[in-house]
Amino acid sequence: MEEKALRLWKLYAQQPELWKGWHHANTPIGFHNSNRAVLFGHPNPGHEFTEKEGEGVKYHGADPKPVNFTANSAVDLNGVATATIMWQEREEEAMVGLITHEAFHAHQMATACPMGQISMVLKYPVNDPQVQALAETEAGLLFETVGRGGGKDIVRAALDARAARQELLPVDVATFEDETELGEGLATYIEIKTAGPASKLWKSMLSLLQKINRNGWGADRLRFYYSGMAWALLCDRYAPDWQTGGWRPLSGVVAEAIGHSINSLRRDFPVYDYQAIYPRQQQEAKGRVEAMKHTLAQALPGTGIRVELQILGLPVGGGWNPNTAVTFPSIGRFHPDILTYTYDTRVNFKVEKNALEKESCHHIIFERPDLTIQLDGNSIKHGEGIGALEISGSDCSVYMPRARLQYDGTVLKAIEIL
Repeated sequence: MEEKALRLWKLYAQQPELWKGWHHANTPIGFHNSNRAVLFGHPNPGHEFTEKEGEGVKYHGADPKPVNFTANSAVDLNGVATATIMWQEREEEAMVGLITHEAFHAHQMATACPMGQISMVLKYPVNDPQVQALAETEAGLLFETVGRGGGKDIVRAALDARAARQELLPVDVATFEDETELGEGLATYIEIKTAGPASKLWKSMLSLLQKINRNGWGADRLRFYYSGMAWALLCDRYAPDWQTGGWRPLSGVVAEAIGHSINSLRRDFPVYDYQAIYPRQQQEAKGRVEAMKHTLAQALPGTGIRVELQILGLPVGGGWNPNTAVTFPSIGRFHPDILTYTYDTRVNFKVEKNALEKESCHHIIFERPDLTIQLDGNSIKHGEGIGALEISGSDCSVYMPRARLQYDGTVLKAIEIL
């Protein structure tokens, strides 16, 4: 890992300016696998790390890795915002883009960029066909302009479709949209800038705008990676100095730059027929309700030990796959593959498949047939108690330093005690 990581670090650091005022080579990058971490560019990483040198570059290694190196993310490492990258084999272009995406998150963390309250995904009306039809329309119009060169008439239509949708949302959910575009959308914009308009990465990211909200794809959060990216590209086109204006909603920057007065009552758009999209979205929403019942029956069939965790601490690291997570209204967010968090109270857990977040980051449910459960180091089969809880299985692990436990042999409920 170290030799390849060193090459990637150099490629990352040697890029030209990507964002005004951000000296990206000064943002530390930490690569990690299941055990080890390799850290570049950090001025003082702490006692876990040992200084090394290779090809004239000083860096640091840690074995075991820090507990908050759990995902592709940005974390506070000894007072410095640091990007963390899960080690994986990707094409070099894609890997440099991923590194830079997470590094920009570290810059955003250090400069108080609004990132969108993740708990809002559980409030998002993913099965409202009118909301989804307008979102699909906006995304399609954005592709017409940033992917196919459409002009201001297309941009105005996208602004109107967006405003029409946001009028249907609670204020805090609309704010979540704007802020998630600032957080994930800008990081995705920076990611494609590392490769340039002729690259496979750039073209593939823009093409995803055509997929947004079709049968709910990306409906509650993922789509803002790409809509935010697109609005940022339009900021480049129409407001060249926009990066120096502070963290502002991107669509608002574009609307101001082209002098557009929003028409939220509009339902007639060029290229995309909203009147045809809406009834299709109605049918898709009905299908998702049935799919939800089937998925939850598979994930929580009631044949294994059901674990319910209620965690009070604040997450300081972790991750899940935004490409596969699905929000079920009034039920929670389902993760068909990995979900992992670490907390400032030393709680940590990892579930590799089929977990349900009833409350974002704080109420987690999963089910397994083969679990080992220990309280203060002693195996238990049922009962109540207070102590240090450890749960282990073939694809999951939980550690809670102090928990109140109830276990009847079928359902294990653990509530963190602070």
